[in-house]
This record gives sequence, C-alpha cells and structure tokens, in this order.
Amino acid sequence: MGVPTGEPIITINGATLSPAQAAVVRIAIEHLGAYLTAESGGADADLGVPLATAYRDRVRQLQRAMYNGRLRP
Repeated sequence: MGVPTGEPIITINGATLSPAQAAVVRIAIEHLGAYLTAESGGADADLGVPLATAYRDRVRQLQRAMYNGRLRP
C-alpha cells in the first residue's frame, strides 16, 4: 500500500481508484451535496422533493463512508 493521501479508498467493480481519481469522485459528491442543500431550494424544484430528499440522504451516507462515520469536516 502506498503513502496515505487523505483521500478515501474507492473501489468500483473491483478496481481501486488512484488517489487522484478518488479526489474527483469526492469532489463530485461534495458538489452534488452542495447543490442539493443550497438555500435557493433549486434541487427540490428541479428534481421534486421526494427525489431531492433521497439524493440528500445518499450523499450523507457517502460522506459518512468517506469521512469515517462523520459528515464533511
């Protein structure tokens, strides 16, 4: 195993992503989370409340997995 980078270890279909690839996935998840929780409420209007709520829940689950049980630091 290499030097720790601070990025989560992400495996997709059996292939572990490089730290750079994991950073891209982490940033994409954070960007989606920011959109879903923006004060403007655009996600609720764009997606509908049930779907936006479900996506927010999934993003929080991914954040907990990436940040060892905590939401984004």
